[in-house]
Amino acid sequence: MSDVPDEGERVPDEDTANWAAAAHTARLAGYVLDQVVDPVPGSMLAADDAEYRWEKCSAWTRSSLVAALDHLTLWANIVTPQKIFEGMIVRNPPRPYFTLARAGLESAAQAVWVLKEDDSTERVHRHLRLLYHDLRQMALAFEKQGDNRAPSVRDRMSALQTRLGDRYPFESIVKGEPKYSSMVHECAAVIDMQPDVLEVLWRGASAAAHGKNWFQYVAYSTEVGSEYEPGYFRTTLRADPKAITQSITAAANMVLRGVLLFVARSGRQPQPLYAAAFAKLVDETPLKDAPKD
Repeated sequence: MSDVPDEGERVPDEDTANWAAAAHTARLAGYVLDQVVDPVPGSMLAADDAEYRWEKCSAWTRSSLVAALDHLTLWANIVTPQKIFEGMIVRNPPRPYFTLARAGLESAAQAVWVLKEDDSTERVHRHLRLLYHDLRQMALAFEKQGDNRAPSVRDRMSALQTRLGDRYPFESIVKGEPKYSSMVHECAAVIDMQPDVLEVLWRGASAAAHGKNWFQYVAYSTEVGSEYEPGYFRTTLRADPKAITQSITAAANMVLRGVLLFVARSGRQPQPLYAAAFAKLVDETPLKDAPKD
């Protein structure tokens, strides 16, 4: 089978509207997050930061949300630019759309996975697991290239054990590297999705990012043509915009829920922040399909 993607078909209006809604959702989440940096004294996240003050839970969860917004804002700027001109056409292959959705979903899920927990001890423990293995990956990268910063990263990893004392079992952190599949699965309920459904979307988007052959069975319909060798057929792959819609919508909703969780755990009321963010979105974007709350 010889596959030729066909990227020339127009995206149906329903999917175009849903893509615009996801883009607006991502921008809205970014505008809300811009208004919140540090937690209010006495808030849940302030208590989490006091529990482990060296690499703060609030700073690291916010960083994950910023990363998610970086990916989704790029997608929004491609699909629903805030400045348009007459006759403007956006034509791209679908694989990068899935890659951006996957990156946004994974980044946001890290923050949601921590912030969704009501118990401070569990939030901090999850933060420490992410923190330790983030440092471990950085140390490995530095060591591979002979970077002289590698020892200081290893020192930070060792210091974590000393600083914790007996409050958290260090072994549970060292052996508890969070897996993206697990975090995505556990966070599905936050955006009102079935865990298996969201995990399937994530796996399909990951296949796109990793250049897997089976991605074509997720994102394309296949039109079989002539048989050019016995048992081998020319085929045309037609992108399925609904698959993009499902993935990007899940990612946008995850980052918005993560931002709202961050706001709440930081001790702030989300309503005025959301209203200010929405006013900015309306002011800066030629809205056709605004997000509805």
